[in-house]
Amino acid sequence: MQSQVPRWRWWIHFLLIGGYFFPGLIEGLYFTPRHPLLRHSGQGLLIVCGLNLVIFAIVFLLGWLASRATTDELLLRWRPGWRVVPLGFGYSIAIRLGLAVTGFIVVLFLLITQLVNVESLRNFASQNPPRIDYSSTSAHYGRIALTIGCL
Repeated sequence: MQSQVPRWRWWIHFLLIGGYFFPGLIEGLYFTPRHPLLRHSGQGLLIVCGLNLVIFAIVFLLGWLASRATTDELLLRWRPGWRVVPLGFGYSIAIRLGLAVTGFIVVLFLLITQLVNVESLRNFASQNPPRIDYSSTSAHYGRIALTIGCL
């Protein structure tokens, strides 16, 4: 299927939506946050999540206005039927397994090429994980944010 949209409009669409993540990436690499990104209350968490959704919706709308892409060109066509939910679960599991296999291959490559020795790998794996006080409110809302992010 050949798109009726000029290529330069697709480039604007791509740069707007693809470039949406670039400022956050630069900020995360070069600046240390001086305050928590999520607020200390449920209301603050909802405000932060809602604000992020609104900002992305605006950027996506501007990208769509530039390209005037159809539903089919954005691959948003709903595929009715019962297979949608099992496919979603299957893709989720396949992505996790793929990441685990990739990680295993990377570690195996590092061990074979002796860029990392077994002892340093054991030390890395056995480091004490950070202790989290789950009675604090920030940990409670962190779990809520994790739950929302998994949806």
